Amino acid sequence: MMNDLQLITEPDFCKLVRDAQKGSDRAIQTLLELFEPDIERLSWFIRMPREDSKQYMRMELYSMIRNTPEIMDGRT
Repeated sequence: MMNDLQLITEPDFCKLVRDAQKGSDRAIQTLLELFEPDIERLSWFIRMPREDSKQYMRMELYSMIRNTPEIMDGRT
């Protein structure tokens, strides 16, 4: 089964990350939506209430995007 994350090109993904790092709410929302199927699937394996685990993963993803040095030219 293919999710949205598998359909986005690497340059487009890197642009989304760069935009999110610059504070674009739309880019952050798009990234969260792209990872939502994985967050949903993984929430079943964390020993806490599912909604709490999903929210935790969303916050960690947001934190990682905001606190990672900017991606330049589509390469890390």
